Order: sequence, then structure tokens, then C-alpha cells
Amino acid sequence: MDIEELMKIEKARKRIFKDESVLDVSYIPEKPLFRENELKTIYLELSPLFDGIRATNLFIYGMTGTGKTMIMKYFLERVAPNLGKSIIYSYVNCREMKTEYKVLRSILLDFNVPFPKTGLSTSDAYEKLKRTIKKPVLVVLDEVDILVKNAGDDLLYNFSRNDKITITGISNDPTFIDLLDARTLSSLKRKEIVFKPYNAIQLQEILKQRAVLAFNEGALEDEVIPLCAAFAMNYYGDARKAVELLHLSGKIAVIEGSDTVTTDHVKKAMKELERSSILDLIRLNQILTQHAEVCAVRSSQAL
Repeated sequence: MDIEELMKIEKARKRIFKDESVLDVSYIPEKPLFRENELKTIYLELSPLFDGIRATNLFIYGMTGTGKTMIMKYFLERVAPNLGKSIIYSYVNCREMKTEYKVLRSILLDFNVPFPKTGLSTSDAYEKLKRTIKKPVLVVLDEVDILVKNAGDDLLYNFSRNDKITITGISNDPTFIDLLDARTLSSLKRKEIVFKPYNAIQLQEILKQRAVLAFNEGALEDEVIPLCAAFAMNYYGDARKAVELLHLSGKIAVIEGSDTVTTDHVKKAMKELERSSILDLIRLNQILTQHAEVCAVRSSQAL
């Protein structure tokens, strides 16, 4: 591909997109939609930290794309500062930090405490953390189920016994809790929050909110957003999948030199995503079945 072709693509990109960063998975909207109740619960449970008091341990469950991580980051990065409050916290992605040592090191680095990648033990890390933490802190363990399945629950147990650490675990697999030792479950004294999947109307509103910021006026055909939302309903209301489809549709329109994103571009993007998503759907079905079983068991135990 020569320079002239690339220049044509760049011109097409400028015609379609206004700000592609709004379609990135890490984007946090100014006002998240349809998660007001969940945000209020997180605020109420964690607000003691504003006053230097240890808060309730939280476990947040929900399918992929239900806004769990986004709302947690919104609370930490937007809500607290706007209220003139601050929380000392560490955010750890357990898909990237799958061992106890790596999680501990990540937390120490967040607290500006140097700690080597290798050469020391987890006991050294715990001791360093104990000396570092002088007042209550929050540790957010995103995809905490991966850590537990890979390394056991020692970290959760040890943190639950530390009167300066509040834990928030985020997971799309509620069955992982069954892997925890009885002493860990007892010590955690957790509050659980479930993020339900978005429905088709909610997905459309989420996409409209992003589209206004991401695309130039007139760059989307009217039926593009409803079609993207309908596709995401095949993934149990996965907003992330809906946004990904909208973004890919825009990219296909750019490559084809179109002035607008059409339903044909969406259909092409759907085929591309479907090829890479068969295994995701199988896994989602398995998790949904497990989730229903867990909810049924917990409901019967509560009676």
C-alpha cells in the first residue's frame, strides 16, 4: 500500500471519526448509564474509607460487559475526587497478576514502595506491606477468580485478617467463591453486588452516548445502533461487545472509503466478530448455567 492510499484512508477516518478513544474498552463516561443503584451501593459500603475507617469487603459479580470495572473505576477516579474525598487504593488486574507474589508486588508499587520481581518471598512482601500501610486502604482485585483458581485463597484470607485493608473483588464467575476455604469465607464478611445484563434499549442508549462523542455528525445510518445492540443481546447484554462492533463497523467504513457507516458495514463486522467469538459464547453459556445454580442454592439457604 502506497502513501496515496494511506492518505485516502486517513481522510476517510477523519470524515467518520471525531474521537475514537471514546470507543476504547478503558473509556469511562462522564455519566455512566443504568448503574445508579449499583454505584450507590458501592458508595455506601466503601464511604467509611473517606473517614479513615475500614469498610465492608465487596464482591461484585456480573457477566462480561455489564459495567463492573467501569463503575468501580468511576467511583474511584470521578466520584471521590468530585466530592473532595480521597481513598488510598490499589487496583490489580488478576488476569495479568496471577500469583500471590505478583499481586503483592503490584500493590506495593501502587503505594510507591519498590519491590523486586524476583528474589524475595511472599512473606517478605506481606511484611513490607504491613510496615507500609499506616491507615485503611482499598485493594481492588479485578478478575479475582483467576487469582483464586491459579494461586488459592491465601491472599484473600491474609488481607481479610488485616484491619487496614478493605477488599473489593470483581468477577464474572460467582462459582469461584465455592473454592474458598471455610476460614476465608468466615473472615471475609463480604457484601455481594450483582450487575445484571443490559437489555436492548439500554444498550442502544449506551451506544448513542458514545456515538455522539466518537463519530462526526451524520456519520452513522439510523439503523446502525439498533443493529449493534441487537447483536450484543446474543452475548447476554454485553455492552463491551456492542461498542466493539460499532467501532469495527466504523473501521470497515473507513477502509472502504465510505462517508457513512451503514448496516452493511455492521453486518461485515458481525461476521468478523462471530468468527472469533464462538468459544466466548460457549464459556458464557457455561457461566450462566453455573450462575443460575449458585443463585438457586443461595436462595434456598436463605429461606
